[in-house]
Amino acid sequence: MSEQFGYGTRFYKTVSDDLKSILPDVKSFSPTNLKYMRYFYEMYPDAVICPQVEDELITDANRPQVGDDLQIIFRIPWGHNKIILDKCKGNSAKALFYIRRSI
Repeated sequence: MSEQFGYGTRFYKTVSDDLKSILPDVKSFSPTNLKYMRYFYEMYPDAVICPQVEDELITDANRPQVGDDLQIIFRIPWGHNKIILDKCKGNSAKALFYIRRSI
């Protein structure tokens, strides 16, 4: 997972510093963790998280349906997801196999 999108060498460091200054109590915004967040998004682009505020406004008929595969992604700890991202290098079918084995 190279820097294929042309992010500069200081991109993640700059974003990390900005987020840490805005959200000083949140400890999850290291440059490395931000890269893993991007890898996670790229691995599972169809993951849908329904906004909680709008939950009351969405009826069951038009509520987004998250497939079983997408639900299990969020059932394992972030550290496990990072290891799976490293091992699977963009192969979401392989990643889901390992996630199922982890649960």
